Amino acid sequence: MGSERWPRAFWEGAAVRDSEIQPFLWFGYVPAPGAFPISVSPRGPCAAETAEAPLSRLAAEAAGLWRQAIEACLATCRGAIVVPLSGGLDSRAILAGLLDHVSAAQIATYTFGVPGAYDYEIGRRVAAAVGTRHRAFDLNQYSYSFERLSDISRRVAGRTALFQHAPVSLIEQEYGAGATQWIGFMGDPLSGSHLPAETGATWEQAKQHFVQSNRFAGSTRLTPASFDPAHDLPAEPLVDPRLLCYEEQLDFAVRQTCYTKPLVLLDGGEYVTPFLQPPWVDFSLRVPPCYRRAQYLYKEMLQSTYPRLFSLPTKNNGGLPLQASRWRRQVRRLASYARTLAGHVHPGLNYIDFEEGLRRRSDLRTVVCESLQDLKKRGPVDWIDMEGLWRQHQRRQRNHADALTLLASLEINLKTQDKATT
Repeated sequence: MGSERWPRAFWEGAAVRDSEIQPFLWFGYVPAPGAFPISVSPRGPCAAETAEAPLSRLAAEAAGLWRQAIEACLATCRGAIVVPLSGGLDSRAILAGLLDHVSAAQIATYTFGVPGAYDYEIGRRVAAAVGTRHRAFDLNQYSYSFERLSDISRRVAGRTALFQHAPVSLIEQEYGAGATQWIGFMGDPLSGSHLPAETGATWEQAKQHFVQSNRFAGSTRLTPASFDPAHDLPAEPLVDPRLLCYEEQLDFAVRQTCYTKPLVLLDGGEYVTPFLQPPWVDFSLRVPPCYRRAQYLYKEMLQSTYPRLFSLPTKNNGGLPLQASRWRRQVRRLASYARTLAGHVHPGLNYIDFEEGLRRRSDLRTVVCESLQDLKKRGPVDWIDMEGLWRQHQRRQRNHADALTLLASLEINLKTQDKATT
């Protein structure tokens, strides 16, 4: 799959309906799965078919397929190459694969987050190591406004939580409309990051586990006690569990399709998604579970194929290289915890510290508080004491940042749809 843009028909008239408000308030998105973001095909002959295949042989096969995926995407990419770098593995794998074919001077990279966080700092270090043209977007300097959030709402069809997004307006200003972003969508899940340690669950058990592990607002329940979130999930398995376990079926078809994909492939942009290349997908899903679990084979392939880049720190290992020992990881976790207690940014922070932001930042306080007031007037969630949640948060009695930003997202999504239909 090369450069892609969302089809307009998918977005038009797709905003949250009244019947979808409660699912939205549970999951942080509307769980309306259609098709998988990948093609799950019957298994055919492959070196990865047996767990007895040597790890080195499988890693070499994976490396060859990864190079082919990058080559196939390059063949269809016409715009300037832009790679968003996080502190994780997938964006770095894309960068490493590109450097086999083009020079660092032909690649622009960027990170976003806050200074001190892995997603901000590690990406900058990787970019400096290879010499790409790099820009770091500090979200402490990014203003959250209704206009910007409404723009994101339009780009995700009003069907996901907001606030959890890249600074799109700044990125477009920096790189222009013609640039093509190389996105690591589905890299982690395909390589086994969400494969459970045990996969003997029934479909109903898998749904219940999915429901509990995918509640967006952990600080408080935002739905009535009578609401059953499992009701909105597929009634039957989507494929044979021998091809894909139940837990991954739900993750791929619901969370990845309905939440992750809209947020990383925002409408209006040009994207390349190397991990969705069919040969890579087919190979990844036929790797024996013992090699997929905890991304074992994937990590081995990356370290053996690109030793320089993957000797650098990763957020997957607590800011240490992949090969770091367990005791070093434990020491790092303790050090990070101590620094956080001392008032420093937690290095694992995604985006910004919304807990403190809702107390101290005027932009966040304004847009969230006004949205809550308008949502209360609108009246679709009259069972929620929004003033109480806000008061508890401001008094530091409870961290309700997840619930408050989700409720604000609902109102902004509804308001954006109101404007689109008037």
